[in-house]
Amino acid sequence: MKFFSMTDKGLVRDNNEDCIACEMIGDSLCMVIADGLGGQEKGEIASSVAVTALIEILKENISAFEPFNESTVVDILENSYQKINSKILLRACYDKSCIGMSTTLTCAILNDKRLIISHIGDCRAYLLHGSKLEILTYDHTYAAELMKDESLDISEEELRSARNMLTRYLGENIFITPDIYRYNVLYGDLILLCSDGLYAYIDEDKMRSILRQHGNLEKCASNLIGSVYENGANDNVSLILAHNKPNDKKEYISI
Repeated sequence: MKFFSMTDKGLVRDNNEDCIACEMIGDSLCMVIADGLGGQEKGEIASSVAVTALIEILKENISAFEPFNESTVVDILENSYQKINSKILLRACYDKSCIGMSTTLTCAILNDKRLIISHIGDCRAYLLHGSKLEILTYDHTYAAELMKDESLDISEEELRSARNMLTRYLGENIFITPDIYRYNVLYGDLILLCSDGLYAYIDEDKMRSILRQHGNLEKCASNLIGSVYENGANDNVSLILAHNKPNDKKEYISI
């Protein structure tokens, strides 16, 4: 398989509160993305703590990946989010400057033709199969909740505002359980993980068009980021691309 990741602070923000990581654990590609909440204290610390902790937990449980045991991996993912949430809350207890820090966290594990996703927040996972682009995760935002009710008459302005209001995230003093998704994928499929700084500044048709040119993942990622810049890049923007191929060779570049 081939995979590539890229993160950028955008044109407006002074710092980058996104954090990404890709690791091969056994024959599984583990992709993690987190977006520290804008306007909250030390969002970049929260996202880094979350991504680092999740990768460490997955590595500590390498026996679940060699060979790949899907049921055990799902259990590990479900249990890890509460541990990471506690770690973020504990960090805030010891460092008063981190009080209120919070983050989203999405992880995708690709093993041959199985894709397992754990998810909290508004980062997204997409699947490109041929010319069809599908969103694989549900946004934990007030906008997504409003759109569930078809009887509501919601203006575009109200939706834009509601998209920035998360309903679930890490850093809350509550019990945290992620959404878990399981998918069958095929060789040739392309998986995209991204922060809202990508999909909020590029329409789906444009995204699909760029993703279909994924023979060169680095160029594909650069074109996505470039399109975001053309539309203002008012947020941090991060992405991970994985082209599913038989596990004869792994190629990875990170920027």
